[in-house]
Amino acid sequence: MPDFTIKRPRDGRLIFWEHFGMVNDDRYMEGNRKKLTEYESVGIVPWENLIITYNQRDGGINEKLIDAMIHGWLL
Repeated sequence: MPDFTIKRPRDGRLIFWEHFGMVNDDRYMEGNRKKLTEYESVGIVPWENLIITYNQRDGGINEKLIDAMIHGWLL
């Protein structure tokens, strides 16, 4: 399952959120591609009901992007 499952207040729809952290690790990223395929097979689809975020290459996160995702998808 994705990292987070959120019941959106405005309509009660379940929104899933997956955050991928180790973007510099090729094995990890390959595993993530497989994970996304598995999610789609059970109806968890990017940009329909799945938010996907990534760490930046330096290990940090883009706080403005995360905030925009929260406001656009969840509030």
